[in-house]
Amino acid sequence: MVSAVTALAIWLLCATNAHAYRFGATITQTGPEETVFDWSSQQCEPDSIPDLPARAFRDSSNNVHLLLQHWVTHQFVGPNLNSVTLNCNLLIGSQENTDPAAYADREWIASPYTLDGWTVYALMHEEYLGRDHAGQCSEPANVYDLCRMMAVTSGISTSAGAGYYHATPPGQVVATIPYRYTPDVATYGYSVPSNIVKHYDGYYYALIKASGYQQQQAGACLMRTKKLADPTSWRAWNGTGFTVQFIDPYTSSADPAQHVCKPLDWIKGNTESLTFNTWLGQYLLVGTGSEYDASLGRDVYGFYYSTSTDLIHWSQRQLVMEAVLPWTYQGCGDASPVQYPSMLDPNSPSRNFETTGRTMYLYFVRDNYNQYCNQGMDRDLIRIPVAFPNETGTGPGYPRPKGATPMRIPLVPSYKPCTVRRSNMTHGQPLGYASCSPPIRPGYLTLGTPDANGNAANGNGSLTIRAIAGNSSTTADEADVRLGESIADVRRKSDLADYTGELQTTLTLRITDRYNADAPSRSAATTTDLPFSFTVPCTATSQTDRGSNCTLSTTADTLMPGAVPEGKRSIWDVRNIQVNDGGPDGRAATLNGNTVFERQGLFIP
Repeated sequence: MVSAVTALAIWLLCATNAHAYRFGATITQTGPEETVFDWSSQQCEPDSIPDLPARAFRDSSNNVHLLLQHWVTHQFVGPNLNSVTLNCNLLIGSQENTDPAAYADREWIASPYTLDGWTVYALMHEEYLGRDHAGQCSEPANVYDLCRMMAVTSGISTSAGAGYYHATPPGQVVATIPYRYTPDVATYGYSVPSNIVKHYDGYYYALIKASGYQQQQAGACLMRTKKLADPTSWRAWNGTGFTVQFIDPYTSSADPAQHVCKPLDWIKGNTESLTFNTWLGQYLLVGTGSEYDASLGRDVYGFYYSTSTDLIHWSQRQLVMEAVLPWTYQGCGDASPVQYPSMLDPNSPSRNFETTGRTMYLYFVRDNYNQYCNQGMDRDLIRIPVAFPNETGTGPGYPRPKGATPMRIPLVPSYKPCTVRRSNMTHGQPLGYASCSPPIRPGYLTLGTPDANGNAANGNGSLTIRAIAGNSSTTADEADVRLGESIADVRRKSDLADYTGELQTTLTLRITDRYNADAPSRSAATTTDLPFSFTVPCTATSQTDRGSNCTLSTTADTLMPGAVPEGKRSIWDVRNIQVNDGGPDGRAATLNGNTVFERQGLFIP
């Protein structure tokens, strides 16, 4: 059998014929455009085209997968984003289910996300095309925008992205408009999900495009979940909170008005590309549209970006690149139209390319109209290197040390505070303050101690925080903060058995740095006190005289991409360190019943 990897499909990053694009005032083109995929010479099959914004992730072997999404989806695979090869093995086809209630007609892999590089969760773009099914549309088959209902569904790969599948329909559904399919109606539903990004609050977020239909307003809606494996767990923003539960209109009789999402302001329908930009210190959203330019006296069409600190409130859109769009194409003689922009940074430390920096690539799809100036299947995937301008720091400097790393904090068991009202003793002089006897240990965990529980004293815990300096000679943001925690001999207080649940370490940060206000102008400032936390797993030991070991080695950027920007002279004032147990169920994420186990402190024998 001939291998499905075609030698003709090796991505050589060839510079293409120049197309003149005008870039906005706050972003610049830094090199020539490159062709990633040329349909005329690299197609795996005629339907193999780029038809959604480019998405990429790194698998468990650290290979990069760059998707080529249509209702047949293929992918490029290689050691890095700059050197990948097209693999013509089909990742997932389309079921073309004739039942609109199945939400499984034409299916695109839209937004992959993996935690370990082996199991890959994906949001999928699904279209029910009534014109392809008998009795579901009275319009001609070439009227594409009629008889089309869209939904966001889910898929999964358990083979490091080599192939995908989904639950039996409609068990794969994530987001559906609360109305059944109606023939001969213009396009409606939810579509084109953005990248999935993880927020420091522990939720995974994504934007979806909502078409205006009955109670649903048009625009971009934000949704989130903590369970990527559960398609029904996503909840959408209703204007005040994430309370909108998507329903299946074929099985539910609930009021549709209570199950539509509230579009966000300023970004209109943009959902194409969502990342956290470490240079701007904000989320970066890139999409397609137009804005009126008073200096030119006309609407300017093309790609635009907005920024946000919380994913809900967005800045007014700014121009990335002016270009002809498919709906502004004037026919023969006009420039080739473009669509589906996406920002990807080859240097992103995120396995899912969730972050971008000052320099990145703008990926987009370009339609090549035929000799009759009609749109066909000929589409190419293009990328252009772009950058935000160098920043100019403003405001006065501030005192800072030559160096202050590492920081090792011992951890000791926490006891219930003593109050004067509850006190029954007095501490020895010269610290002759009220005291309470006996000491009370709250919570579910303990350490071995001979005179307390008859076990040897093998408990020992510490948290180490170490700054990782960046490299100013590269364009990558390599600065980070390494976090290492280890606590030995952790036991359940009830029976002194090894504890195999989770701990959650929390601390308070007060950051002073030159990373405040909007780029390119940055200012020195001190943040309000902000929380920072991470989960530490515990594993049993084989030693009979020791309890579990609870250990974690990670970095701040791993936990919260972009948290440690390079070259910003950051001072981290670290305080209020405490380690909580996992409560009665041993899980850090379920906060009901979780109690303080240890705090920063000293033990004096």
